[in-house]
Amino acid sequence: MKKSSILFMLAALTACSQEEAVKPVVFKKPIVVQMPFEDSVQYLSNNFMNGSYPEFIGKSPFSDTLTMTVKGRLHYEDSDIVFRELIGVTDTTRTDGLELFTDYSSTIVRNPYGQELAEYNYPVYIVNQTAEIKVISGKDNHLFGIQEALDSNGNWRPIEFKGHDFCGVGRYGLKLYPNEYALVAFPKYQGNFKTKLRVRIKNGDNIYVSQPFDGTINERQFYLAKDEYLRKSLLKYKAEIIENTFYGAWPVEAADAFVE
Repeated sequence: MKKSSILFMLAALTACSQEEAVKPVVFKKPIVVQMPFEDSVQYLSNNFMNGSYPEFIGKSPFSDTLTMTVKGRLHYEDSDIVFRELIGVTDTTRTDGLELFTDYSSTIVRNPYGQELAEYNYPVYIVNQTAEIKVISGKDNHLFGIQEALDSNGNWRPIEFKGHDFCGVGRYGLKLYPNEYALVAFPKYQGNFKTKLRVRIKNGDNIYVSQPFDGTINERQFYLAKDEYLRKSLLKYKAEIIENTFYGAWPVEAADAFVE
């Protein structure tokens, strides 16, 4: 009996050790460290809804800190790039199963194109906590996403739309390995309307929506500019525009009559 008891205890200890060994790594938002810079910086200020080109800064394994420069990018290998035609067609190029985390309380200053003024942004993390390779879909130096806000009636409305695509080239996929995240920068807006915000990202055929967070915008950002071509297109092709340009979000002007 004593020998059986010892064997049982050894088996239990081995099982516990194996369980600890395969315990999944849980993503935690890293502490953002902004390196010193000399650029003048501004909050983005808009009096109407604008096109969104959220900057894709790169990808990284999970880490405790994220060191940012005004123009620098996170490194990835060329071998991780996936041709556009292959996105979603194999198990290792699927775009589902990812998670979206925002960190509006942190600020990253970005000026990747050397403009006169840099801009205040906040980091958004597209996280792979699965045991499989996933893919994010982008174009040039940006991914596909918009910000939404709660209006004064308590409805979620987009304050951005998919940026105009002036050419069809430049699209690609990038592999995200287990316990890696893609880093995206979204602008912080200037305004006096304090509300809840959230991020909506389209990745392949999948739409990811973040948890809400407190933020500030200009209330006029719920409306399209009067000369914006989407105004007429939205009335004529409402369903297609909502799906393809607003990633499923419903703008104020999706109603039958425009609100001026």
